[in-house]
Amino acid sequence: MGAAEAKRRMKCGQVSRSYLKGKKVMQKVCKNGSARIVHAGDTKYRHNYSDSARKNFRARHNCKNAKAGTAKALACSCLWKKKAK
Repeated sequence: MGAAEAKRRMKCGQVSRSYLKGKKVMQKVCKNGSARIVHAGDTKYRHNYSDSARKNFRARHNCKNAKAGTAKALACSCLWKKKAK
């Protein structure tokens, strides 16, 4: 699947596995009548789900101030989301 096909098949805001080599996830972002695909997550890095690693990543990357529709926001919300209480 390429960029054009991903744009056509995906709904706005939908997150799925990335077709790019080296990326984990992608999201279709729609804004002001235009759509684009945002990719996040490096496949070379293993995911550490420990609470301390999650907290450290979110603090280091300032996740609470991430702009919607960016790779940073996608990584913070999808890959490093806060643990459910």
